[in-house]
Amino acid sequence: SGATLGAIEVAKGEYVVMVSYASTSPAITEHDDDGYLFRVVPSDAQQGQALAAVAEEEGFSYPAIIYMANDYGAGLADAFVNEWYWEMGEDYCVKVGYDQDATDFTNVVEYVDDYDCDSVVMVTYGTDGAGIIEEMAAQGIDIPVLGADGIADFYFAYEFSDESLVDGVIATRPLPGEDSEERQA
Repeated sequence: SGATLGAIEVAKGEYVVMVSYASTSPAITEHDDDGYLFRVVPSDAQQGQALAAVAEEEGFSYPAIIYMANDYGAGLADAFVNEWYWEMGEDYCVKVGYDQDATDFTNVVEYVDDYDCDSVVMVTYGTDGAGIIEEMAAQGIDIPVLGADGIADFYFAYEFSDESLVDGVIATRPLPGEDSEERQA
Protein backbone atom coordinates (compact mmCIF):
# COMPACT_ATOMS: atom_id res chain seq x y z
CA SER A 1 0.00 0.00 0.00
CA GLY A 2 2.78 2.43 0.86
CA ALA A 3 4.59 1.78 -2.41
CA THR A 4 1.33 2.16 -4.33
CA LEU A 5 0.57 5.50 -2.70
CA GLY A 6 4.03 6.70 -3.64
CA ALA A 7 3.88 5.40 -7.20
CA ILE A 8 0.46 6.85 -7.99
CA GLU A 9 1.86 10.34 -7.53
CA VAL A 10 4.21 9.71 -10.45
CA ALA A 11 1.69 7.74 -12.52
CA LYS A 12 -1.16 10.25 -12.31
CA GLY A 13 1.22 13.04 -13.33
CA GLU A 14 1.88 11.07 -16.53
CA TYR A 15 -1.81 10.12 -16.95
CA VAL A 16 -1.06 6.44 -16.38
CA VAL A 17 -3.68 4.17 -14.82
CA MET A 18 -2.48 1.94 -11.97
CA VAL A 19 -4.18 -1.27 -10.87
CA SER A 20 -2.83 -2.68 -7.61
CA TYR A 21 -3.18 -6.38 -6.96
CA ALA A 22 -2.33 -6.21 -3.24
CA SER A 23 -2.95 -2.72 -1.79
CA THR A 24 -5.46 -3.09 1.02
CA SER A 25 -4.89 0.09 3.05
CA PRO A 26 -8.03 2.17 3.61
CA ALA A 27 -5.90 5.19 2.68
CA ILE A 28 -6.10 4.03 -0.96
CA THR A 29 -9.86 4.61 -0.97
CA GLU A 30 -9.58 8.24 0.10
CA HIS A 31 -6.38 9.10 -1.79
CA ASP A 32 -6.56 11.97 -4.29
CA ASP A 33 -5.57 9.92 -7.35
CA ASP A 34 -7.53 11.87 -10.00
CA GLY A 35 -9.28 8.60 -10.93
CA TYR A 36 -6.09 6.78 -11.97
CA LEU A 37 -5.76 4.25 -9.12
CA PHE A 38 -7.73 1.02 -8.82
CA ARG A 39 -7.31 -2.14 -6.79
CA VAL A 40 -8.61 -5.68 -7.13
CA VAL A 41 -8.61 -6.56 -3.42
CA PRO A 42 -10.96 -5.21 -0.78
CA SER A 43 -10.01 -2.43 1.61
CA ASP A 44 -8.88 -3.40 5.09
CA ALA A 45 -11.77 -1.28 6.31
CA GLN A 46 -13.88 -4.39 5.61
CA GLN A 47 -11.44 -6.64 7.46
CA GLY A 48 -11.61 -4.22 10.40
CA GLN A 49 -15.35 -4.87 10.53
CA ALA A 50 -14.73 -8.62 10.43
CA LEU A 51 -12.11 -8.43 13.21
CA ALA A 52 -14.55 -6.52 15.41
CA ALA A 53 -17.36 -9.00 14.75
CA VAL A 54 -15.13 -11.96 15.60
CA ALA A 55 -13.79 -10.22 18.72
CA GLU A 56 -17.34 -9.58 19.89
CA GLU A 57 -18.41 -13.16 19.12
CA GLU A 58 -15.41 -14.48 21.08
CA GLY A 59 -16.33 -12.38 24.12
CA PHE A 60 -13.49 -9.85 23.96
CA SER A 61 -14.40 -6.81 26.04
CA TYR A 62 -11.15 -4.91 26.70
CA PRO A 63 -8.61 -5.87 24.03
CA ALA A 64 -5.11 -4.57 23.46
CA ILE A 65 -4.50 -3.63 19.84
CA ILE A 66 -0.95 -4.38 18.72
CA TYR A 67 0.02 -3.40 15.19
CA MET A 68 2.95 -2.79 12.87
CA ALA A 69 3.43 0.93 12.35
CA ASN A 70 3.25 0.74 8.54
CA ASP A 71 0.43 1.43 6.07
CA TYR A 72 -1.00 -2.09 6.41
CA GLY A 73 -0.77 -2.33 10.19
CA ALA A 74 -1.84 1.19 11.08
CA GLY A 75 -4.64 1.22 8.51
CA LEU A 76 -6.14 -2.08 9.62
CA ALA A 77 -5.71 -1.27 13.33
CA ASP A 78 -7.54 2.02 12.75
CA ALA A 79 -10.27 0.18 10.83
CA PHE A 80 -10.72 -2.19 13.79
CA VAL A 81 -10.84 0.71 16.27
CA ASN A 82 -13.33 2.55 14.07
CA GLU A 83 -15.65 -0.44 14.08
CA TRP A 84 -15.04 -1.62 17.68
CA TYR A 85 -15.02 1.71 19.48
CA TRP A 86 -16.88 4.19 17.31
CA GLU A 87 -19.49 1.92 15.67
CA MET A 88 -20.04 -0.76 18.32
CA GLY A 89 -19.35 1.43 21.37
CA GLU A 90 -16.91 -1.05 22.89
CA ASP A 91 -13.81 0.07 24.80
CA TYR A 92 -10.26 -1.11 24.30
CA CYS A 93 -7.44 -1.02 26.81
CA VAL A 94 -4.40 0.11 24.80
CA LYS A 95 -3.28 0.56 21.21
CA VAL A 96 0.43 -0.12 20.65
CA GLY A 97 2.33 0.26 17.41
CA TYR A 98 5.80 -1.12 16.81
CA ASP A 99 8.42 -0.74 14.10
CA GLN A 100 7.98 -3.43 11.46
CA ASP A 101 11.68 -4.32 11.77
CA ALA A 102 11.37 -5.03 15.51
CA THR A 103 12.49 -8.39 16.86
CA ASP A 104 12.13 -7.72 20.61
CA PHE A 105 8.52 -7.42 21.73
CA THR A 106 9.13 -7.19 25.49
CA ASN A 107 7.95 -3.57 25.81
CA VAL A 108 4.98 -4.06 23.47
CA VAL A 109 3.71 -7.02 25.50
CA GLU A 110 4.29 -5.22 28.82
CA TYR A 111 1.51 -2.81 27.84
CA VAL A 112 -0.92 -5.73 27.68
CA ASP A 113 -0.10 -6.67 31.27
CA ASP A 114 0.16 -3.09 32.57
CA TYR A 115 -3.32 -2.19 31.33
CA ASP A 116 -4.96 -5.50 32.38
CA CYS A 117 -6.22 -6.28 28.90
CA ASP A 118 -8.52 -9.29 28.57
CA SER A 119 -7.47 -10.14 24.99
CA VAL A 120 -5.23 -9.09 22.11
CA VAL A 121 -6.12 -8.06 18.57
CA MET A 122 -2.95 -7.94 16.50
CA VAL A 123 -2.17 -6.76 13.01
CA THR A 124 1.18 -8.31 12.22
CA TYR A 125 2.96 -10.55 9.81
CA GLY A 126 3.66 -14.16 10.79
CA THR A 127 7.15 -13.75 12.26
CA ASP A 128 6.13 -10.76 14.37
CA GLY A 129 2.90 -12.39 15.48
CA ALA A 130 4.75 -15.47 16.65
CA GLY A 131 7.29 -13.27 18.46
CA ILE A 132 4.52 -11.38 20.25
CA ILE A 133 2.70 -14.56 21.28
CA GLU A 134 5.94 -16.16 22.48
CA GLU A 135 6.72 -13.01 24.51
CA MET A 136 3.22 -13.14 26.01
CA ALA A 137 3.90 -16.71 27.11
CA ALA A 138 7.30 -15.70 28.53
CA GLN A 139 5.62 -12.95 30.56
CA GLY A 140 2.89 -15.35 31.76
CA ILE A 141 0.08 -13.63 29.87
CA ASP A 142 -2.55 -16.18 28.89
CA ILE A 143 -5.40 -14.36 27.16
CA PRO A 144 -7.16 -14.87 23.82
CA VAL A 145 -5.44 -13.65 20.65
CA LEU A 146 -7.13 -12.61 17.41
CA GLY A 147 -5.01 -11.75 14.40
CA ALA A 148 -5.64 -10.36 10.96
CA ASP A 149 -4.74 -11.98 7.65
CA GLY A 150 -0.99 -11.43 8.20
CA ILE A 151 -0.98 -14.55 10.38
CA ALA A 152 -3.75 -16.45 8.62
CA ASP A 153 -1.82 -19.04 6.71
CA PHE A 154 -0.71 -22.60 7.24
CA TYR A 155 2.95 -21.65 7.74
CA PHE A 156 2.29 -19.37 10.72
CA ALA A 157 2.82 -22.28 13.12
CA TYR A 158 6.33 -22.78 11.74
CA GLU A 159 7.33 -19.31 12.97
CA PHE A 160 7.17 -20.54 16.59
CA SER A 161 9.93 -22.19 18.58
CA ASP A 162 7.05 -23.86 20.49
CA GLU A 163 4.25 -24.59 18.00
CA SER A 164 1.80 -25.40 20.81
CA LEU A 165 1.51 -21.64 21.44
CA VAL A 166 -0.50 -21.26 18.24
CA ASP A 167 -3.32 -23.34 19.79
CA GLY A 168 -6.40 -21.18 20.22
CA VAL A 169 -5.15 -18.24 18.13
CA ILE A 170 -7.92 -17.00 15.84
CA ALA A 171 -7.37 -15.12 12.58
CA THR A 172 -9.49 -13.44 9.94
CA ARG A 173 -8.70 -13.88 6.28
CA PRO A 174 -10.40 -12.31 3.29
CA LEU A 175 -11.61 -14.77 0.67
CA PRO A 176 -12.63 -14.09 -2.91
CA GLY A 177 -16.30 -13.49 -3.52
CA GLU A 178 -18.61 -15.89 -5.24
CA ASP A 179 -18.30 -16.21 -8.99
CA SER A 180 -20.36 -13.65 -10.86
CA GLU A 181 -20.41 -11.79 -14.16
CA GLU A 182 -18.88 -8.77 -12.42
CA ARG A 183 -16.05 -10.86 -11.00
CA GLN A 184 -15.34 -12.40 -14.38
CA ALA A 185 -15.28 -8.96 -15.99
